[in-house]
Amino acid sequence: MDPKKLHEFLIQCELNFHDRPQAFCLDSRKVSFALSFLKGIALTWFKPDLLNAIPGAEPTWANDYSEFIIELTTNFGPHDP
Repeated sequence: MDPKKLHEFLIQCELNFHDRPQAFCLDSRKVSFALSFLKGIALTWFKPDLLNAIPGAEPTWANDYSEFIIELTTNFGPHDP
C-alpha cells in the first residue's frame, strides 16, 4: 500500500461506516471490510493471520478496528526519517 494513499483509504472506509452504521456495528465487520480492499504487500502482511486463524486465538486487530488501524499505519503509513 502506498503510504501516501493510506489516509485517503481510511477516510473512504469511515465514510462507508457512517453511511451504513447497521452493517458496521461491530469492529470485526469494519476490519473485514477494510481487509477486503487491501492488495499487494499490505494484503500479504495480514494473510498469515487470516488463513491460519485459530478460533479464539485471533490477533487483537481482528476484532478491534482501532488496533487494526494501528497495525496498518505502523507497517504501511508514512515514516519520518
